[in-house]
Amino acid sequence: MTKLTPEVRRIIIDGIAAGVPKKYAAMRAGIHSRTLQVWLQRGAKATSGAHHDFLVAVRKALADALARNVAHIQMAAADKWQAAAWWLERQYPLEFATHSEKYDDIIRRIRDLERHDREVARGENPEASVEGHAHGIGTDPGRTGRALPGGGPFLRPLHE
Repeated sequence: MTKLTPEVRRIIIDGIAAGVPKKYAAMRAGIHSRTLQVWLQRGAKATSGAHHDFLVAVRKALADALARNVAHIQMAAADKWQAAAWWLERQYPLEFATHSEKYDDIIRRIRDLERHDREVARGENPEASVEGHAHGIGTDPGRTGRALPGGGPFLRPLHE
């Protein structure tokens, strides 16, 4: 027996239309987010029926919430440049988003790894040996020469 009752459906659709993430709309309806995902997957496979109709309603609710919020941002952008900048940064991130330090750090680490690989391939990297790791990895050669927090570009996690 399915839990997709008219009341559960209404609570989920109303929540999503209000901008509540699907996971929390499911929680409000008293179901697990995984159950919601299963229902949506069933709806995607079906061409008719309760799950298909539910998926169509969820998609419409998502689109309605998006349209309403974009309209609010566009109205705010008429008076405040920050709202316009916010919208541009998210709509066209490659062109308008400011790159955070996290992305700059990831790019720097990739370049460090590529440089390290080239040096190892040419036999030019003394740090590639076990002894070299003890003496060099974890420092920032070519920049400050100081130890990097977290053990250097090869040992730090990507998400700090």
